[in-house]
Amino acid sequence: MHAGISASALFTLNTRAGAMKNPEQVRSLVLAFLMFGSVMVGVFYFDIDSVGLDQPPAISAEEPGDFVIGEVLSIKVTIVDEALDELVLDVTLDGDRVANVYLDDNGSFVVDISHLDVGLHALKVIARDKNLLETRWFTEFTISYPAEDETRIDLDHGEEMTVNHGDNIRITGNLTHSTITSCIFIWTDAQLEESSLGMPMTEEGAFYLDFTNM
Repeated sequence: MHAGISASALFTLNTRAGAMKNPEQVRSLVLAFLMFGSVMVGVFYFDIDSVGLDQPPAISAEEPGDFVIGEVLSIKVTIVDEALDELVLDVTLDGDRVANVYLDDNGSFVVDISHLDVGLHALKVIARDKNLLETRWFTEFTISYPAEDETRIDLDHGEEMTVNHGDNIRITGNLTHSTITSCIFIWTDAQLEESSLGMPMTEEGAFYLDFTNM
């Protein structure tokens, strides 16, 4: 009597053997996908962090606003960036480029405005980093004269004097005002509309005029 295995039995055995192998294959594939997914998530977050660190420069500065001439002589500007040495700066004052602008160790520089006259002025700063990320800062400020006090002219010899024909004379006096430098002092021996000359005087307002052969 021969022992044998029918086709149906072989199919059943093969099916069971396959069923035993499939869970291992599935588990391996799942682990592989999990590992791949973890790597991709890590790369994704790394890219986000890298982009997050790459920020444009930050600019802060003093804004003087309106002030009397001589009260504010400079404006300090500070820039924050991860690579200060690689910044490109463009600084203009009233449209003119400010030369020799260098950042100190704290990322600051100073713009001299002591030479500006009264009126409206504008300071503009552009900072550009190595990745061409750019930040702009702008301020306007007004310089004015102090409140006007009474202007007075005192002549040392009084308002009238008598001279002889052909004499040489000197007229002396003093101009009084809260801000002498804001005064325009002129004189004439005719009508002001016709002609006038500037009156030389000291910082204290003292002046004199010499006339010969009267």
